[in-house]
Amino acid sequence: MGEPMTEAIAKAMAALDRFLEAWKAQKWDDAAEVCQRSWIEEVRDPVSRIRALFFPYMLQSWEVQRTETPPDLAEGVVVDAYVRIDYYNTLPRLWRVRLVCETGPYSPSPDGAWGVNPNSLRVEETYPREEAQAEPTEETEGAT
Repeated sequence: MGEPMTEAIAKAMAALDRFLEAWKAQKWDDAAEVCQRSWIEEVRDPVSRIRALFFPYMLQSWEVQRTETPPDLAEGVVVDAYVRIDYYNTLPRLWRVRLVCETGPYSPSPDGAWGVNPNSLRVEETYPREEAQAEPTEETEGAT
């Protein structure tokens, strides 16, 4: 399934970028629009919930470090992205973000729309101060 999965990851990353752009701009209604449909169904007020979860983090920049499909889940339906996120006045952190493709709430399908599951976001690690301040090299620049 090489090519379809590549296309699926590209679509998942486009949804992730929309979510992160909205977070950075603090446009919580735009961020909520890119959330997983099942999550939206479960939350009484998705926009307020997104604001509560992410407002404390003043997003400055991000870079996807790697993506993977969890081995126990169907290809083209779930992607985990590991994203280096930089905040104002703090060390960068590596976050895991799960994206799910659904045709509707509780209906995963490769034919659906990709959405971020906000409950999945968790800090995996904080980058050491030396790495956080290191200048990119030819080897590391543009690497994912």
